Amino acid sequence: MRWVVFNCTLVLSWLVWGCELDQEMTEFEEAEQSLESVGLASAESEFAAVATLDYEHGMTAQQWVELVWTNARHRFRPRECVSAEVSPNQVVLTLDGCTGMFGHREISGTVVATLTEQSDDQLAFELTGVVTGRRFHLELDGQATLTRQGTERLLQVNTNSKGRGPRGGELHRVGDYRVGVDTEAKCVSIDGEWTTRTEFRARSKTVSGFTKCKDQCPLAGGVIELKGSAGRQLTIEFDGTDHATWTAASGKTGTIELDCP
Repeated sequence: MRWVVFNCTLVLSWLVWGCELDQEMTEFEEAEQSLESVGLASAESEFAAVATLDYEHGMTAQQWVELVWTNARHRFRPRECVSAEVSPNQVVLTLDGCTGMFGHREISGTVVATLTEQSDDQLAFELTGVVTGRRFHLELDGQATLTRQGTERLLQVNTNSKGRGPRGGELHRVGDYRVGVDTEAKCVSIDGEWTTRTEFRARSKTVSGFTKCKDQCPLAGGVIELKGSAGRQLTIEFDGTDHATWTAASGKTGTIELDCP
């Protein structure tokens, strides 16, 4: 049985009741939605990575624009699936049936990367546009920052993007996460915190050690922690197989199938 919950607010000054219908999710559905949320972050990371790989601090705006276009031609396959319109501080990528470097397939749509700040130690740019792929739809709205800290480089994404995963539910993600890219192994790693908003509820998610490589299942060691209203908590752990294990604060546990080889 699925409970239907009414969330109501009494506005005393106007003596008006405002109610909205809320359908409580099961723990399994919460786990599915959490995986969708991380999947959308992984897809978003494709474009943040394309705009920063091989970037050298001190490049001019024109050099950055040319680099983004070069990366797109080399990182999306087949090469002819992507075209670009280039201006002094912006690149508009048009994709048609592309496969990304992290294994996202059938990517089509438009992505706009716009330079907003450039210094000796920092590169900042906006990511906007709408793309679809196999099992996802993404409306990009984010700001990415590449910072040099000594010999290390940190790529941070502040997202306000919306999208849909394979279950078809509308997800709105607001928060920050760090992106690590291994170009040799074609892997992306994600660590961060964001809030996932749906029509009726908001859930906070903390992602640590999540790593996904092209044509592989997520690597062992990744964890997603979810916190919702009324004390609902859920932890999802990856072990390198095509299933992840979820454990709820209620004591319930289970596995969920992953869309991977």
